Amino acid sequence: MSGGDSSPLRGEVPGAARGWGLRRGLVAMTLIAAAGLLVWWGWFVLGFLDEPSAVDRVRAALIMIGGGSIAAGFAGAGLGAAMLIASRPGQKSRRT
Repeated sequence: MSGGDSSPLRGEVPGAARGWGLRRGLVAMTLIAAAGLLVWWGWFVLGFLDEPSAVDRVRAALIMIGGGSIAAGFAGAGLGAAMLIASRPGQKSRRT
């Protein structure tokens, strides 16, 4: 066997993958929009805590679902914002 980038079993090894061709800004904006929906959903679910039937396990489930949705929404918004900041047009990407 040779120590190069080719193998008789696999053939030539391709170069680095180029990705799916999606613009990073579009992906980041979609992530931020989905995060906004998650925060809204969590707020909506937490609104049911005032109902008389929200006791014991039902109350715990509402808190877990609502709080988890809001936490995931804030995490997604932060990630999307970081992606937008990292892919400014005037900045060179490390991948190219």
